[in-house]
Amino acid sequence: MLARASGGIDHLGEGGLILGAMPEMKYDQGEILLNEGDQLLLYTDGVSEAENSRGEMCGEKRIEQLLVASIKRSPEELLEHLEKTVVDFAGDPKLADDFTILAARIIN
Repeated sequence: MLARASGGIDHLGEGGLILGAMPEMKYDQGEILLNEGDQLLLYTDGVSEAENSRGEMCGEKRIEQLLVASIKRSPEELLEHLEKTVVDFAGDPKLADDFTILAARIIN
């Protein structure tokens, strides 16, 4: 997901399976213009699919809302906030799936 400094979210749809899982894998490529202040968030499915005790998933919508609300945070603060939000949602710091997140802010 790419949070625009000017407001809104772009979902980056091109790609393929997890990077590096199969050396022969081909990936679709795309291009997007990055502007100063935009914040890029990459995450594995273990983040969006983290479940609470009722079997509800954290979901992309929750992550999107957190990203929009965190546009002024540094990438480090965003990552800390996202991790805490997901762990609090799941109710257990030992998540059942992978949990990989990466954030970057575009600076000029």
